[in-house]
Amino acid sequence: MEQVTNHPVVGPPYGFIANGLKKGRIIPFFGAAASAVYRPPDAEWEPGKSFMPFGGELAMTLAKAANYPKDYLTAGPPDLAFIASWAEHFQGTRDDVNDNLHKSFAVDCTPGDLHKAIAGVEATRLFITTNYDDLLEQALSPRQPHLIIDRGSQGLWVTAAGKAPEQVPATGDRIYELLNDESTQLSPHPVLFKMHGSVNKADPNNDCYLITEEDYVDFLGRDSGHYLPPYIDALMQGKDLLFLGYSLADWNVRVILRKLLKRTASSRPMRCWAIVSGKSHVEQQVWQAQNLNIYPMDLLAFAEELKRNL
Repeated sequence: MEQVTNHPVVGPPYGFIANGLKKGRIIPFFGAAASAVYRPPDAEWEPGKSFMPFGGELAMTLAKAANYPKDYLTAGPPDLAFIASWAEHFQGTRDDVNDNLHKSFAVDCTPGDLHKAIAGVEATRLFITTNYDDLLEQALSPRQPHLIIDRGSQGLWVTAAGKAPEQVPATGDRIYELLNDESTQLSPHPVLFKMHGSVNKADPNNDCYLITEEDYVDFLGRDSGHYLPPYIDALMQGKDLLFLGYSLADWNVRVILRKLLKRTASSRPMRCWAIVSGKSHVEQQVWQAQNLNIYPMDLLAFAEELKRNL
């Protein structure tokens, strides 16, 4: 009989991660679960609730609004990107999808401990999120962050600390002029980059969401190759990466991770960590071979232990 090997459970290196954040060597990436886990116990989410949705919950409410066939929803986990594409191109328009998303994200909600703990680390200067909510903006507000929003075909929308938003090209000098100090050529404020758009609570017409399959294909296959603006890419050079609250079951997340891991292959030896849920040992082995350590665990438990080490 073949012997079954029991692999020891190894948790995240909290001390190394906390030290890396305090030394400015780690770039944190915030996914949907990093916002959605902060909710009242046993609370059920629906648009307008004062807490954030998981991706599956957002997919289900969009499917309900668009009357997506129920038979397809029982076949497996709901595919948010495909449901959004179907809702836009078959049942409605992009305005219908955006209105539904605005109702979900333009709510009064406070940042969780994970947002606040990492936002408070002075040496951490770049924060990246694929979330549409404004929880990181709130958590970073005492440090007056610069905000960069990727608005797809509309380009980058940059808000320098204390100034009005400005649309700028991804390449060129303008973004450096807006965000960097003339004497040091460095940003005096932390930078928050929102890769997939953002809700605008004050004006729904200024919402922008990268959410459909077509959005992801266009984003990852841009002619320029700049799915990351050169300004952000430069800030990421030589850094380790910490992914919080992502689902590796989503193909678009896997593609982004693959691109990020490949872009760092020629730089200094580095480490990447991902706090996820429900990953088997063999799946962990696949990603570990690509220099990504996966830790399947509760995000709240991770946040609590990380806070102790910070």
